[in-house]
Amino acid sequence: MMPIRKVQASTHFKWVDSPSRADPSKITKHLTPCSPGDPNAMEMSWENVEGDQLLEPQLGMPDFMKAVKSVRPTVSADDVVEHTKFTLEFGSEG
Repeated sequence: MMPIRKVQASTHFKWVDSPSRADPSKITKHLTPCSPGDPNAMEMSWENVEGDQLLEPQLGMPDFMKAVKSVRPTVSADDVVEHTKFTLEFGSEG
């Protein structure tokens, strides 16, 4: 979800060269989110970018660290205890 959030939150984009989606052997121009301080930044919203023009931002370690800090567990401690009891009683094949 981080690339989507980055695109939606961006106020500036810049043109970059990237492999074409239709033919990866060819390089084409795409718009990608950038910092307002980037020398090639253009103030615009993601809504002004055509779908085939958008180059999704690369994910980096800070993106993963932010996700780890904000993710909520899908299994509670009680669920783990119940699973352990079940496995002890009925085995892993249950």
